[in-house]
Amino acid sequence: MRKLIVPALLFLIVTAFVYPEVGGANISKVSIKEALERSGAAFDGAEINGFSLLNEKFMGYRLLEETVENLAQRIGNQNIYRISGIDEEDYRQVTLKGEDNDAAFAITIQTYNLPSGPESYLIVNCYIKDSSEDIGEAYEEVKKCFDALKVKKPQISVILTGHFDKKLSEKDMNTIVSSIMSSLDASYTKNRLYDDMLTMTGYSEKLGEYIELGNEKINLNLAMRYSDSDGKTYLWLGTPVITTDY
Repeated sequence: MRKLIVPALLFLIVTAFVYPEVGGANISKVSIKEALERSGAAFDGAEINGFSLLNEKFMGYRLLEETVENLAQRIGNQNIYRISGIDEEDYRQVTLKGEDNDAAFAITIQTYNLPSGPESYLIVNCYIKDSSEDIGEAYEEVKKCFDALKVKKPQISVILTGHFDKKLSEKDMNTIVSSIMSSLDASYTKNRLYDDMLTMTGYSEKLGEYIELGNEKINLNLAMRYSDSDGKTYLWLGTPVITTDY
């Protein structure tokens, strides 16, 4: 049986991702972008990742194609895209990818005929290459796809990536983390360093939307690590969590 294919998640978000408790109506993309810029990191890109259960049906392949094509009207340039797919007895997937000069997007629907019952999932990703692009606008475009299919509570994350052109010490990384948290008026958990990867989670009222793990609210996720291959220290800043590989 195939497993559900979703973006890589931080270890502590697994249980909350399936049925997240979400609060707040809007997310402040300006605040998180400003926090990255103030840290001194060079902007590499931004991703807006959306995921949700779509329905409890095993959808036909042609219907999957028609649905992603209709949603493409709501994101990017619908005239520049390509469609790929898988059509098997108990699993179907269709992905539409498109791009223009400054942004790219992918819309995927996965449908499963499981022993426990059929299920279909919608995944929408938008990738921003230029720091001048409006992250808030891209977020709203992703949200429109879920709204169009009447999905009420999608999990949507915004992830920014930046870098420093040198290897930073643990002390330097902790200083940057503290600066970012301070600029967002955020409370946060103790930083964790595993295999040269610094990670932390926190909560800021400036960011609005959040998830809950037990009694803890989380809407800020940060990771930093040095890459030997290109001599840079990378920074990932996500809200409410990082839902991409790093």
